[in-house]
Amino acid sequence: MARVFAVDVPVASPPEHVRAWWTDGPPRDREFAATFPGPLGMKVRVRETFRVRPDGSWGFETRAPFGIDVRDDFRAEAAPGGSVVRVRCVVSGRSLLGRLAVPFYAPMARRQFERQWREMARACERDVSPQR
Repeated sequence: MARVFAVDVPVASPPEHVRAWWTDGPPRDREFAATFPGPLGMKVRVRETFRVRPDGSWGFETRAPFGIDVRDDFRAEAAPGGSVVRVRCVVSGRSLLGRLAVPFYAPMARRQFERQWREMARACERDVSPQR
């Protein structure tokens, strides 16, 4: 069974700047290597596919080891003080091993992903803030 969670990440910048910061750079659909949380605190290298959609949202699809798939969908919306990036994450198993691992993996992944998304929001604020 898939595990789904949603996180709202505040960013003190306008939505159009936030969206540009997170999605900047050609091409709009691209694959790259990333580090993924593994068991017992290990870091695992994986391939991710990044897509920017016509409606301005964006997301990542990852086929992780142990039969686990992760899909993150992001949308920047106006909010008091700037923006909120609404993130929806689905962690699912594509094999028997993955389906068995998801209940153990998903809580750890949520903690790490939330921390990474908040760190990215702070970096976005620093990068797009007017120079003082």
